[in-house]
Amino acid sequence: MSAPLIPVIETERLRLRGPKVNDLAPLTAFFETEGSAFVGGPMSAGATQTAMLSTIGSWALYGYGLWHVAIRATDRFIGWVGLLPRADKPEPSFAGAIMTADQRQGYALEAGRAALSHLTGQMNRFAPVTYIDAKNVPSLRAASQLGFAQEAADEAEITLRYVGRAA
Repeated sequence: MSAPLIPVIETERLRLRGPKVNDLAPLTAFFETEGSAFVGGPMSAGATQTAMLSTIGSWALYGYGLWHVAIRATDRFIGWVGLLPRADKPEPSFAGAIMTADQRQGYALEAGRAALSHLTGQMNRFAPVTYIDAKNVPSLRAASQLGFAQEAADEAEITLRYVGRAA
């Protein structure tokens, strides 16, 4: 069962939804690898479970959070996208990731566009921000394609603000 507080968004190929128990095994497997380094990993199975549970808590406490991204036809979990509350930042971060095996199929952009449409439309978050590791070139490229523009930068991190869908 999906968490009832989390809106469901569907695109042609994807479903953005709340976490499900069956998502935990692939999420744990991903976070056990070095491929998770730019998104908080690697981390233990217990830490991964806590992170997944905090997704539901974020929606309950703040009214926003991360959606789990699934293939629409099968409901197979492939990643996440949405707003991530950050205690170390002045505002929540637009964030997302697609599992390694499902990358390079356009899912990140499709999910990102759907989430941004919802956030900037129905939720009135007109200009989400994202904080990206300066070495994370694929995420910087995706952010640009989604319509984010650089606002600030230092050696470690680039801050980008959503300015609208890029051409």
